[in-house]
Amino acid sequence: MESKRNMADRFDPYKLWLGIHPDEQPPNYYRLLGIRLYESDGEIIESAASRQRASLKQHTSGRYAKTAEKLREQMAAARACLLSPDRKDAYDEKLKKRLQGDSSTGKPAVKKPAPKASSPPPRPEIETSSPKPAASPFDFDTDSSSVSSRGLKSGSKSGAKPDSSEGRR
Repeated sequence: MESKRNMADRFDPYKLWLGIHPDEQPPNYYRLLGIRLYESDGEIIESAASRQRASLKQHTSGRYAKTAEKLREQMAAARACLLSPDRKDAYDEKLKKRLQGDSSTGKPAVKKPAPKASSPPPRPEIETSSPKPAASPFDFDTDSSSVSSRGLKSGSKSGAKPDSSEGRR
């Protein structure tokens, strides 16, 4: 079991910057943009994407600049997908299947598909301030129903701490 101190030391940009609780991670595109599920109004999607990306602008310099930029890229991918009717329809269909879950737990259904070359990787963990094994950068797979948080780090892909000059102004 983790101590309260270790839990408090974890850096979770989804929760801290966007108010997305760990139970909702990785977020789907709608949650990432802060809009209702299956929103179809292009103006609302556009406005939400602009608002969310602007909210991260303050974090684009300093210790977590790379993390903020990756989140902004995720939001751009979400915007592009949700504003393209064909891509949105395909995304919504996959998301609906994912969200058809056990109503008793309130959690989405998690099916263990037969191993295939096209199967998505397992749900990644969010980077914390404690050392973790190396992870690949974000996956911007519009075929999946959620945004991958793999590589959500403030440093490099190797898991190294950010350059000490990055936090200086």
